[in-house]
Amino acid sequence: MKADITVLMSVYNNERTVGKSIESILWQTYPHFVFVIINDGSTDNSSSQIRKFSDKRIVYIDKNKNLGLTRRLNEQLDNVSTHYVARMDADDISRPDRLEKQHNFMTTHQSYGAVGSNFKRVNAQGSLLWESDFPLSSKDIRQRILLKNPFKHSILFFRTEILKTLGGYNEKFKYSQDYDLMLRLTAKYPVANLKECLLVDNHLDSALSQTHRFDQAKFATLAQINALRRGDYPLFQSVFLFRSLGYLFKSWLS
Repeated sequence: MKADITVLMSVYNNERTVGKSIESILWQTYPHFVFVIINDGSTDNSSSQIRKFSDKRIVYIDKNKNLGLTRRLNEQLDNVSTHYVARMDADDISRPDRLEKQHNFMTTHQSYGAVGSNFKRVNAQGSLLWESDFPLSSKDIRQRILLKNPFKHSILFFRTEILKTLGGYNEKFKYSQDYDLMLRLTAKYPVANLKECLLVDNHLDSALSQTHRFDQAKFATLAQINALRRGDYPLFQSVFLFRSLGYLFKSWLS
């Protein structure tokens, strides 16, 4: 059977985790995919970790310059010819039935633009920190998305035609590019989250997250403002911006 999913993973200095992340995709119960791995100018041993894998489904692209996640995803999106695009991060682990469950959902919900799922977050020792509890239905997601991003980027599974129709990711967004995309997508197409946790997020470097917290909050607020400015969501939901602005101020103080 011809591949009908393209899995996109951009790697930047993930030598500790990228091997396990790649394995989790190669061990999927749904085998009909192309796995595009972009080394985005890593300065550690990520490249040597990636080159250990010889699976014919892998397309490895080694870049010398770091351009960031948004640019790299858009570059490869232009080359995608499969029906679906699945995201994956180099520090996460997909459950073996992840692609199968998301593929089944999208083939039975032809009008849907994307499907995500819940996920688990673990620490460096593998101990569970928490599990997400995202809204599941398109109606509930649309009602809550302007308050907070109800998706995990690395578990998203898109219909390629719709993703390209939207123009892919907005390259003005260095952070929260997924939130901006999903605000645009959810305004025009049905979306969903599967209740199961189909991904494990490795929370290894809290200091790094702290460093970028203000930038993430800033770009998330910009995505919300843009969505309201476009008229994609009811004006009364602008009250959610007060929460975002408060979080932005708190992040700035930190």
